[in-house]
Amino acid sequence: MINVESEILSSLRIDVLMQSAREYLEQSTQSSRWMIEYPALKNYSLSDYLENDAINVRKKTESLFHDDTLKLDGIELGSTSSVSINKNNEEFLNSLRLQEEDFVVSLERTDFEDGYNNSILDFVEKNISQNRYTTFLWLYGVYTRHRDDDRIITGLLRIIESKTTVADIDTFFPLVELGLKNPNPMCQEAAIMTIETWRDKQCLKLLESSNISSPLIQRYANVVVLELKKELV
Repeated sequence: MINVESEILSSLRIDVLMQSAREYLEQSTQSSRWMIEYPALKNYSLSDYLENDAINVRKKTESLFHDDTLKLDGIELGSTSSVSINKNNEEFLNSLRLQEEDFVVSLERTDFEDGYNNSILDFVEKNISQNRYTTFLWLYGVYTRHRDDDRIITGLLRIIESKTTVADIDTFFPLVELGLKNPNPMCQEAAIMTIETWRDKQCLKLLESSNISSPLIQRYANVVVLELKKELV
């Protein structure tokens, strides 16, 4: 299995970010390339995304950092501090990995209630505030390592729904799409909740074309579709 965070973290070295997408692809290995556009899903595995070539690396990195001047944690990417930034990111990622087992156990036991925080959400929010970029990569890794556990996937989607905004859509759209493709009603409901939070045309199109397994969740999806159509179309 591809180690998602390590591959992305290494492929998005600060010095590489300042090069063109073409230069990046020439020096990257196939396994570390990051796909920007999302193909039709054939199964519930994230590997379809990870094994495709990047179409626009610059666009992806800019969406991760949410800053037109390409800054990471307040430091310009072209600065002489780039080596230190890379080291700090790797150390931060290793720290998250050391806590992952306890995180997953807690996530399995956590009930998410609308409008209320819990220890899991507090933990993720704290780490996002310290290093948004690396925390997002780690969450992707947690997803791939537990992609067959519907309760974990549901919990991760609830985290995405609670702690991201539409500005993060390029980063987490694939996980929402996979959530809707999962036949488990809990996963589908959590994905729809994220779409309801993001309120984006791309998500509206995805939801309209999705097959919902539960009549109850389908009714919820229909309500969200009607709301978004009135707002966005």
